[in-house]
Amino acid sequence: MKPKDVALLLSMSPEKIKFYKKSKVFSPEHSPQGNHPTEYTPKDIENLKILQFLTRSGLTTSDIRKIQSGKDSLIHVLFLRKKKLEKSIGMKEKALSSLDEFLRFDSQSENGKKNSDWEELILCSLRLIEKEEQEEGKKREYVIQERKEK
Repeated sequence: MKPKDVALLLSMSPEKIKFYKKSKVFSPEHSPQGNHPTEYTPKDIENLKILQFLTRSGLTTSDIRKIQSGKDSLIHVLFLRKKKLEKSIGMKEKALSSLDEFLRFDSQSENGKKNSDWEELILCSLRLIEKEEQEEGKKREYVIQERKEK
């Protein structure tokens, strides 16, 4: 099967296939001959489907290459990737929470006039920073108290 046909079949850009090749996680069974494009086999198509699924599932081509080469174990790579995704999700959840706070925040300046957007953003940011610092302080107090009790 020709590269364009494979790309169409898998809803994958030809550039993505080239990326997998360049990343050394995919090598077609048959190399291109002369000026002729690579002829992909059913096994190649299956391998591309698997790579597509794995990357959609959060693995990077670097992760996949480590597993393929045996340089790292599947469990270790999955564990590390899961931790990175959890951290990323946590940061995004915090960002969403802050954006929600920004959208809810409405204040007026001391003279009753509406603040500029920039002033609103600064005021809301300061309030959120103060709130975070209070929460961090409570966490520190809890940890200190736990240590004292031991």
